[in-house]
Amino acid sequence: MSDWNDLLRFASAHQDELTLSVYVAASPADPTTRHSWMVLLRQHLHAAQHDLANASDEEQSAFGRCVERLFDQLPAQRTFPRGASWAFFAGAGGDELILALPPGADTAVHWGLGPLISESATRAARVARVD
Repeated sequence: MSDWNDLLRFASAHQDELTLSVYVAASPADPTTRHSWMVLLRQHLHAAQHDLANASDEEQSAFGRCVERLFDQLPAQRTFPRGASWAFFAGAGGDELILALPPGADTAVHWGLGPLISESATRAARVARVD
């Protein structure tokens, strides 16, 4: 997993590049809903893809490649740590960054120029830097 310095470097290097920013909320402790994070993530990804309906074929293809890389990096549903949130950033050029986050992050997907850095990602990266 990455830390504050990695997050700063990634954000600086990709500020002008199409980037997929994904936050996955901690899995609930209730076993009947612990896989709900995947449903919510897919809903957010579908909404982001829908927003790209009028984008160029090249941009839609770049988004699709980043989503594929996201699914390659996602922890398995059965091993996704309960109580832990997770962030994934993928630049259209191929670079990736993964952060473990403390509980409290909301599931979100953003596609645009540069990574979308949430408060929870900043907090987690700073804590990792201090440790």
